[in-house]
Amino acid sequence: MNRVLSRLGLTAVAIVAGSALTAQDAQTGALSGTVKETGSNKPIAGARVVVHTPRGDRNAVTGTDGAFRFPQLIPGPVTVDVSADGYMGGSLATRVPLGSTNVTDFPLAPISVATTTVVVV
Repeated sequence: MNRVLSRLGLTAVAIVAGSALTAQDAQTGALSGTVKETGSNKPIAGARVVVHTPRGDRNAVTGTDGAFRFPQLIPGPVTVDVSADGYMGGSLATRVPLGSTNVTDFPLAPISVATTTVVVV
């Protein structure tokens, strides 16, 4: 009898804890996307992504697939800055939705390097 009550107690705790986690997720949203090179659509690994929220900044670095994800953000307006070595950075104002994910992709243009040939006569 004591084991049965213990198992019922643990089950009840698990149900309450699970519903608390679900309630927390319903209060937040997420932002995700991919940083890709303009034109070639090639993913950019190692790009720095910063989300500026009313509660502070969150930072991420893209993986080899160029992807980033910011879970559990407070819903509302945010600004996202993206930069990568060899590319012109960008900024975008967007919104974090309540209870879902805003998928926003960022194209970055490569920085053109001009070459000059000097001929000595």
